[in-house]
Amino acid sequence: MIIDPTSLAYIQNVIKTANLVKIDNIIIEPGKVRAIDTDHTVVLFHDKNVPIMPFGSIGINRINVFSSRVEIAQSVENFSVEAVMDSGTSKEPFVRALIMKGKGIKVDYRCANPQTIQAPKAVHDPAIYRIKMTKEAIDLMQKGQSAMTTDEVSFVGNSEGVSFEMSDINSDTLAYHFADSIDNVSGKDIPPTFAHKYPIKTLHSLFKANSDGHFEMTTKGMLKIVVNNLDIYVLEGNNMIEKFMNWWNKDKIAIDARFKALDAQIKTTSQEAHEARAKLKQAEEELAVFQAKETAEKEKYSSVDPWIEIKSDSIDPVRGLAIEVDYNPAFIQLLKENGFTSKDENANVQKYIACLYEDIINRMEEKIIDDNDKKPKQSDYI
Repeated sequence: MIIDPTSLAYIQNVIKTANLVKIDNIIIEPGKVRAIDTDHTVVLFHDKNVPIMPFGSIGINRINVFSSRVEIAQSVENFSVEAVMDSGTSKEPFVRALIMKGKGIKVDYRCANPQTIQAPKAVHDPAIYRIKMTKEAIDLMQKGQSAMTTDEVSFVGNSEGVSFEMSDINSDTLAYHFADSIDNVSGKDIPPTFAHKYPIKTLHSLFKANSDGHFEMTTKGMLKIVVNNLDIYVLEGNNMIEKFMNWWNKDKIAIDARFKALDAQIKTTSQEAHEARAKLKQAEEELAVFQAKETAEKEKYSSVDPWIEIKSDSIDPVRGLAIEVDYNPAFIQLLKENGFTSKDENANVQKYIACLYEDIINRMEEKIIDDNDKKPKQSDYI
């Protein structure tokens, strides 16, 4: 399946945005883009105007590798990207690999199974404030990080507006007032009073790329910043891990349980497959022996050489001698040619056996008489 240029451009835009905040694993699925960084401080969650892709879902990890390989393939003429879909039993189709082609070049990229990527499935924390960020504040934030030798910045809001503050290890403080007003977007009468802490490097990268010049704050203190038409959430620093675990832990437990069940199923299936292969091999060997025997039997019965075989014999006190024989059609024909002309071939065979035994008995009697004749008589010594 060829990925159209619009879909590819959207994927590249998501990856470029994720790179800003060091997100390495991304899920793009119908109606959603989901991702979270390894430190659990930044979430990319966008569910508005996500274009319909020609495939179901795609999981992209190693995004730097992806970008560099696209760049190589895109540098030549006739560039295209083909999606190879997963052929497993998953209910939700996803892209297993991408094949990037151009004039004289072919580059493979293995994708991740979206189910193995950790990312929140929803953000249940509505925005309550909308605040304008100025270029001067962004520049001072970066300079303040160096001057105060800190990695965190606090946003403090009240009825007079919003300021950011930084403190060093000696509790020296840098404060800068950058917004005189706070827009309430919740539709509720909520006093604008807050103080939340965030990672400076993350905010600086996002604010520089934020063309709108505004950001939103949620009820739990997350900052929502729109970058490249994608919603990025920066978690409040005082309890980032706790907030993330509240989001993720429930889904993670369910996913872990599902993977453990799948792993157990795979092991069971592997053992069953091994036993099935052994049984199949045994059955194939038995079938080969049977087929060889069947072929030999067919050749034996279709032979032009007549034969008869005594399979068993026994003496019954009442019925006398009982004989079980087997023979081929050529033997019946031989009997007919030698005077055994009954229409019942069994009768012909019985007559032949009777003649055979009569001949044997006659020969035995002749041998006994002959042996007796050869014994010395009394007259021979007189």
